[in-house]
Amino acid sequence: MLSESDLNIVKIAGGYLAQVCGRANFEYAVPLRELAEEENVSLLQVDLAQCSAMDSTFMGVLTMFALKLRRREGVVELLNASELLQKLLSDLGVRKLFKFSTGVCTADGCQVGISAKSGLETAETVVEAHEALTEADEGNWKKFEQVIRLGRQDADRLRREQQ
Repeated sequence: MLSESDLNIVKIAGGYLAQVCGRANFEYAVPLRELAEEENVSLLQVDLAQCSAMDSTFMGVLTMFALKLRRREGVVELLNASELLQKLLSDLGVRKLFKFSTGVCTADGCQVGISAKSGLETAETVVEAHEALTEADEGNWKKFEQVIRLGRQDADRLRREQQ
């Protein structure tokens, strides 16, 4: 379960600022996926100064966000990303999608609520995130084919259970 100190999302002019603490994983990815669906967003800034690692689902959602914003002439800006985090993105062939900056985050805006997500939302996020990674770099298909297949099966099962 996320606590407010793990992921803090604030609405800013043109988009959002997300401050990540600890290991960014699939739980962090679901709220960002929802923000990527908004039509008027052209900027996502993600402060990674306190982020120790990222899993593939989180990197996939960042990739999905970056691909969507590129179509709108927007940008995903990663702030204070360590060499390790940049290497993780490079290893997946998606580093090129992001703008990297350093600096202090000073956002004035309103807090975005982070609520518990359903298993279905999480499963759909895992699938979409890994599909975005394969869209951004075909070499990722072999790495994530099984994750995508199992995620789809899980999402289908959860949809059936909801009916």
